[in-house]
Amino acid sequence: MSWGLESAAGPWTWTVVVLLAAAYYYHASRSPARRGLLILRGLAAAALALALLRPTVLSRESRLAKPRLLILLDAGHSMKGKAPGGVTRFAQATAWLKKNRAAITARAAVSVTLVSDRARPLGGLAKLDAAAPEGTAFRPDQSLRDALPPEGPPARVWLMTDGAAEGGGDLGRILAGLGAPVDMIGTGPSRRETGAAFLDLKAPDFAFLHGTIPVEASVEATGLAGREALVTLARADENAPGGWRVTGRVTRRINSDIETFPVNLSAPADTLGTARMRLVATGGGRSPIRLARRACAWSRREAGV
Repeated sequence: MSWGLESAAGPWTWTVVVLLAAAYYYHASRSPARRGLLILRGLAAAALALALLRPTVLSRESRLAKPRLLILLDAGHSMKGKAPGGVTRFAQATAWLKKNRAAITARAAVSVTLVSDRARPLGGLAKLDAAAPEGTAFRPDQSLRDALPPEGPPARVWLMTDGAAEGGGDLGRILAGLGAPVDMIGTGPSRRETGAAFLDLKAPDFAFLHGTIPVEASVEATGLAGREALVTLARADENAPGGWRVTGRVTRRINSDIETFPVNLSAPADTLGTARMRLVATGGGRSPIRLARRACAWSRREAGV
């Protein structure tokens, strides 16, 4: 800690103080008054000078502040996809942050924000257990604009994502709008395979007779840019060719190397009992390929009517 004096007096005030000091010196050198009286007059002149200067006593203490680090964690539905080790990409990202939490917090003041179609501040790394991916896609043009904390741009930004995003806008310009250097940290498989996978699948446990059985899914297509993906919902039927009757289909043109898209299909609930449903994705083009080959094994749903 250091101490010092500071005055907000302007140049004219200092001029008056200098003239006052010169006048006292001239008076003290020529006055026949006693020494004690001259000392009192000197103290009076000093008090007047202090009143004009209005000095302030300052104490300074140096403190080291950690730079602020903002971690933007992709919480889009593509982060539900598998990563090496059989865990989801979101779990892989949070596990890495937990493992390196001590080293990160020792060097920076960390805040975490989940980004999907919106920005959702989470807090510090200690709250990662409360985080989960959402059912919507990661849209940088909608979420990153609102991701900055109230205190302003941080010293650095980490964007942890699997690279699957939707929406328009110039990503470089959007990231530049954060006002800080941005590091991209990838999560997911180290090698990208050609094909597709169902990231999420929702179907009801029962349906009313003569109603419909809705099926919702999220599909991730990789390495299929320029092709069409066909997602088909079928119901088990002994009288149909192959034992499956198609009840709905969706065709999607794949425009990028990695793309996720939602699928909403339905089947009629026109018989009593249970119905076995199958959701399959196939790829078109000159060389048709089978997508999500194992989807049939795990996507069957029993719907009681």
